[in-house]
Amino acid sequence: MALFNKSKQAPEGARRIEAQLQEAFGDVFHFDGEDFWMGVNGSTVLTIRYLEHQEDAGSVHINAHVVRKVRATAQLCHELLTSPEYQFLVGRWRIEPDDEAEGLSTVLLGTELLDQDGTLNTEDISAIVGLLAEAADTVDDELASQYGGMTAVDSFEKG
Repeated sequence: MALFNKSKQAPEGARRIEAQLQEAFGDVFHFDGEDFWMGVNGSTVLTIRYLEHQEDAGSVHINAHVVRKVRATAQLCHELLTSPEYQFLVGRWRIEPDDEAEGLSTVLLGTELLDQDGTLNTEDISAIVGLLAEAADTVDDELASQYGGMTAVDSFEKG
């Protein structure tokens, strides 16, 4: 008996995104068979999710996990939103509950891309993933040392 019974087949858009991620990054990103990838680029953990909205339209949600197991204080939020050193060419900050540490949060830097009629291509995805990974890698150690928590790579390695 299988642990996971995936009865749903991946949407066409997700299968195309899988091929593009493989072309751009080889076996760095691991696909769940439906709509989700996870991988490491440099020292940044990234997750990618494909959401099908219609038969010919979907969106790709890309998140760089910057800091995990951190307390989401007003000071941290203010710093992320107002400090020039945390403003990047692409991406938006998001803080969500950390699923492994009650009362603590994960800081994400991410973006959403529209995939209308298959227009999203390998170069677009590769560029955005690279920019997000580079930006996250630039600030993750500093944020972890200043506000607590740990970089995403450290949290996955240390558990």
